[in-house]
Amino acid sequence: MAVKPFGDQTLADAIGRAKGCELTLRSGKTKLLNYAGQTTSEITELTKLVAALTEQITEIGKKVTGNRPPPRSDSRNPNVPSGPNRTIVCYTCGEAGHVSRRCPNNATNTSVTNPVIAPVVTTTPPTSATNDTQSLVQELLKQLNSASNTTTTNGQQSSLN
Repeated sequence: MAVKPFGDQTLADAIGRAKGCELTLRSGKTKLLNYAGQTTSEITELTKLVAALTEQITEIGKKVTGNRPPPRSDSRNPNVPSGPNRTIVCYTCGEAGHVSRRCPNNATNTSVTNPVIAPVVTTTPPTSATNDTQSLVQELLKQLNSASNTTTTNGQQSSLN
């Protein structure tokens, strides 16, 4: 505390000034003690609130986690069966162990497995527009005829008319 020089001329003035300083000092200490008491009580109250919020968050997390399905064990490899004793059979070749999308025989047997879809024929286009249209129509007719010859219904050939 800084001491200011006062122009007290008498002893009574100096004693009055000292009493005033002591009263100010005492009231300041009580204010500090009250403030410190409030601070600790506020800290403990805030600590209790944080603990309660933490418990609520963990309960909400348990509810959210309880609604989720368990993670799939075969997420890295789609060819591995997920259930016990479950075998995967290819719809293209009929062999076990892989799916149709990953069939090793799929690239070589496209006309056998799916006879309606003919392979795309890549030819160099003719120079004139009429020859281009005519050759395109002829190629489409060839593909249509080859597809209709391989498609059978009850042992009879089906017509596409």
